Amino acid sequence: DVRIIGHTDSTGSDAINNPLSLERAESTRNYLTARGVSGARIQVDGRGSYEPIASNNKLYLPVVGR
Repeated sequence: DVRIIGHTDSTGSDAINNPLSLERAESTRNYLTARGVSGARIQVDGRGSYEPIASNNKLYLPVVGR
């Protein structure tokens, strides 16, 4: 079986980040099922900003106009 966990950064509120992280995991599941992986084998979960996989302390400049 496959477990897909979605994450977000810590910017924004939990009301935004929690559903967003789940939507990211669901989107990945949908991609895999569209390519033949059985949806019954895939579990999805969203962690919002509670379990970051990288630090948000780095300075970055968002790309504008893309």
